[in-house]
Amino acid sequence: MADRTDSMEFDESGVILPRDEKLLEYVRSNSGRWVAVSAQDGMLLLRRADKGGGGRVLMSGEIKREGWLVDILSFVCNQGLTGKIVVVSRDVRRELFFDKGQLRLASSTATGDLLGEFILSEGLITKEQLDAALKEIGPGKRLGQVLVDKGILTRHDIYNLLNKKVEKIFFDAIVLHDGVYTFDEDIDLSKLPASISIDTKTLLMKGLTKRDELTYYRETVPRPGGMLSNQLKALDACSSVEKDFVSKVDGSRTLAEIDDLLHLGDFETVRIARKLASKGLLVVILDKEMEADALRSVVHDFNTAIRVIYDAIQGRVKADELTELGREFMSKSTQQLEGPEKVTLKRTGEFDFHNVMRIYEASEAREKMNLIIMVLSRYISFILFTANSYLPVNEQEKLSSSVYGNLDAYS
Repeated sequence: MADRTDSMEFDESGVILPRDEKLLEYVRSNSGRWVAVSAQDGMLLLRRADKGGGGRVLMSGEIKREGWLVDILSFVCNQGLTGKIVVVSRDVRRELFFDKGQLRLASSTATGDLLGEFILSEGLITKEQLDAALKEIGPGKRLGQVLVDKGILTRHDIYNLLNKKVEKIFFDAIVLHDGVYTFDEDIDLSKLPASISIDTKTLLMKGLTKRDELTYYRETVPRPGGMLSNQLKALDACSSVEKDFVSKVDGSRTLAEIDDLLHLGDFETVRIARKLASKGLLVVILDKEMEADALRSVVHDFNTAIRVIYDAIQGRVKADELTELGREFMSKSTQQLEGPEKVTLKRTGEFDFHNVMRIYEASEAREKMNLIIMVLSRYISFILFTANSYLPVNEQEKLSSSVYGNLDAYS
C-alpha cells in the first residue's frame, strides 16, 4: 500500500498517472480487476476483485489525527460487529479481527510485531534459538508449536505472548495520526491461525489511559507531531435528564422508585438506565438469591463449553494433561479475582460453582459479575487455544465455532 503522501492524476480519458515512483511500482505489480467500493466526496476507495478480494466494506476513511480510530473501535465494540479492521499507515499494515465486538486476533507487518521478533524482544529466547526454530517451520507447524516442542517455551508462555502482541498492535493503532482504514464485515474467523478473547472495552479504557500518559509526556517534553485533544468526562457528555437520573441513583432505589421521583414513564426510565449502564455509569445490584442464580447460570454455561472442548480432544491428548495445563494457567494468570482464594478447577477441568461463588461474595469490585465472566472467558480462550494445537485445521474451525456459539451471551 502506498503512503498517503503519494499522488496520482487522472487524465481526461480516464487513464491513471501515478506521480510517485513508489506508487507507480505498486500499480504495475498489482495489475488486475478492481472494483470501486466508494467513489464520492473526493475519495476513491478501490478493492481487489480477483485473488480473493474480501467481502463487503462497511466503513472506510482517512485517519486525520491521533486517536482517530478510538471512535471507530468503540462503534465496532458497542454494536457487536464481526469483521476485520485494516489500518495502513507509513507502509505498515495492521489488521484487527473482531467477533461480535470482541477482539480475537491482530497482526502487523511491522518488523517488531512479527511473533519471532516479539518473543525475542521479551527476552524469553536467544537469537540462535529463534533462528533454529524458524528453520523448522512448515505446513501445519507454526513457530509457537516448534518452541513448545523444543521445550524452550510453554503453551502458557505462547498464549500470554500472543495476548501481549495483540494488545500492542491494538494500542499502536489507537495512537496513529495518519493513514487510511477499512472495516470488512464479511470474513471467516474460523480460518484465523489462532484465536484468543480480549475484552475490547477493557482495551479501549487502557488505550485511553496510555493516550493520557502520552499527552503528558509530550506536554512535558515537547517534540514534533500532533497533540492529543482533551477527553470529556463521561458525565459531562450526558444530557440534563441523564444527569438528574444519575443523581437519584444511591444504591438503594429501584427503577420504579426513580421513575416515581422523575416521572419519566416506564419506557423512558428503562431506556435511560440501559444507556447509562452501557457507559459504565449505572450498575444493577441484585439480591442474594438472584445473584446466586445468575452466577450458577454463568458457571453452567462455561462448564458446558469446557465439556465440548474435552470431548473434541479425546484420543489426541489425555484429559488430565489439559486440566493440568489449565491449572497452571490459572495459577500464573495475572487476571485473577481478588479474594481469600483463587479460581480452582475440578478434576474434569470444569469450574467449581461453590468456589466461584465464594470468590464472588468476597469481591469488592463494583462490577464483580463482569469480572467473573472476564476471568472465565480468559480461561476458556486459553483452553481452546491449547486444545486446537492438537487438532487438524478443519476440526479447529468446528470446535471454535461450537465453543463460542455456546458463549454468545457473554461476547
